[in-house]
Amino acid sequence: MDTVASVPEDGEKIIEIQLERLRTFKNHPFKIRMDQEMIRLSASVEKYRLQKQRKQEKNSQIRNRKQRSTIWNSNKK
Repeated sequence: MDTVASVPEDGEKIIEIQLERLRTFKNHPFKIRMDQEMIRLSASVEKYRLQKQRKQEKNSQIRNRKQRSTIWNSNKK
């Protein structure tokens, strides 16, 4: 499933698509090759995206704990 990443002021949409949906065509200015380099790049992007998501989740959990602690301490008084 495609997701809209952002909508610039000019109204054009930028969407994220699955890498497997990319295809080459005649006279395309950028060649798409599913070679070892592209496979490594894909794996790297996936790895660091997951790491970033985990870090954001961890930070969110820490924030939530701090908020609960603050609320609990203020109710305790």
